[in-house]
Amino acid sequence: MSKPRHNLEKFSCTTSRFLLLTFRRPCYRQIITTNTICDPEKEVFSKWSDEDGGCYNMINAALLNDDYQVLKNHVQFINSLRMAIKNNNENESFKVYRGLPLDPEHVKKEYKVGLQFL
Repeated sequence: MSKPRHNLEKFSCTTSRFLLLTFRRPCYRQIITTNTICDPEKEVFSKWSDEDGGCYNMINAALLNDDYQVLKNHVQFINSLRMAIKNNNENESFKVYRGLPLDPEHVKKEYKVGLQFL
């Protein structure tokens, strides 16, 4: 085991960094226990999926690498997103086409269930 500068034990082994995510992520475990005021759910979901913001790529890389400083800098957003996902109880299914800018009303008019899109 190695010790990082912020006094957390860090797991170290030669296996893939994608295995045992919660066990191997002491910085993430510390971040999620931080008390923060959560942002409104609609803002959190839209920020997470915004292609231009780069939020997804940066936080995802920080989670995979257990980068404490990046996680700490985004603790409010991370905890807001966790709570928004936890509280999202909608059972309605829908397909998401990431990065496709379509007006919802246009979609309702033009695309019907069963229509071959491509």
